[in-house]
Amino acid sequence: MLAPDQSWAGVSCTYWPAQPPAVSESKATHLHLGGSPLVRLADSAGIAALAKKLPIVLPVSTDDLGVRDLARSLPTNTPIFALPAATELTAETIAACSALRQRGYQCARDIAQAGQIGATPDTAFNWLQIDAATARNELPLLELVRAHEAGFNLLASQVTTPQQFDWLVSRHFALLDARFIGQPDRRQQTPDTARLKLVRLLSLVIEDADTREIEEIFREDARLSYGLLRLVNSVAVGARVRIVSFRHAIDVLGRRQLKRWLQLLIYANAESRANEPNPLLTLAAYRGRMMEAICEHLSAPADLDDFIDAAFTVGIFSLLDVLLKQPMAEIVSTLPLHSAIEGALDAHEGVLGTLLHAVRASDANDLGCASDKLDALGVAPGVHLDAQAAALRWASGIGHTQPL
Repeated sequence: MLAPDQSWAGVSCTYWPAQPPAVSESKATHLHLGGSPLVRLADSAGIAALAKKLPIVLPVSTDDLGVRDLARSLPTNTPIFALPAATELTAETIAACSALRQRGYQCARDIAQAGQIGATPDTAFNWLQIDAATARNELPLLELVRAHEAGFNLLASQVTTPQQFDWLVSRHFALLDARFIGQPDRRQQTPDTARLKLVRLLSLVIEDADTREIEEIFREDARLSYGLLRLVNSVAVGARVRIVSFRHAIDVLGRRQLKRWLQLLIYANAESRANEPNPLLTLAAYRGRMMEAICEHLSAPADLDDFIDAAFTVGIFSLLDVLLKQPMAEIVSTLPLHSAIEGALDAHEGVLGTLLHAVRASDANDLGCASDKLDALGVAPGVHLDAQAAALRWASGIGHTQPL
């Protein structure tokens, strides 16, 4: 989920069509009380840790609201429990949501048609979740204005274009679905000189070029230097000293870690806007970290020396076609990539390609395809969930300078 300035500000959860995992006797009663994926999700250590950093929109049913320990593993304030539009607002449902609000949690109601906003009690709900197309085409603008003036926070789902995003921001939406950021924005074209510089930097980083060659690029563009220093001084890095130069970064982080931050740097400087939030950076970082974490549980191909590092690279580079506005085949043909990385990016070949296919399918909400690909790799649901939560937690700290 994005804030109006396009910085990452939350996470929206979608449940997978999977059978509940086997559980110990000690948890059987708790699962019986809930009978839904929400309770199992709330008990995940990774989700609980993530909820301490970011708001999480969690779809709930009226059955979930009756669970005694619904939110026992989640911190207050950050979870947003969202009821579907078809839910009848009975006195019991309103009372359950009001009780959650009194305990410090937040509740949302999905709005599907005109009239539902006015019938939503603000004692039980403080968020209204509205599909982007519904908000634009089905609801009277006056209803959105009155909802905002009444104190409801507005949450937009299914935002598919930058134009939709801008329209919703102008109507005071506070959290917005981020799915459109994985698609090229045709309104903005990267200058050819900037694109060539990014490809040149990527090539040097991949080839582990001499420090002086890479430094030369930074001397040519002050924005690159600014972007790198902002990245390597962010919370996600965890350095105990303030890094002040490229060579200092090598001394503190080492060449291998710095190589990863250089890979991410190309997103930080998209469109030459190093000082503005770029959600593509966070998405690329999330993909890289998640693929790396999942591959720790998989067998490495015989022809790949550093499987984990390659997984991180595939995740990071999987959005280069969006960034550079070129077909992926053209991009990989100009870079000195290992054949396994090139095949994964261009044609979803091999273990890394199958995993990337699952990630892209998940981002496109094709959960059946994603599930099939993960099953083919033998990735257990718990492994996938833990990797997602850890990757989101890590990526959310990128760009936020930590105090020393």
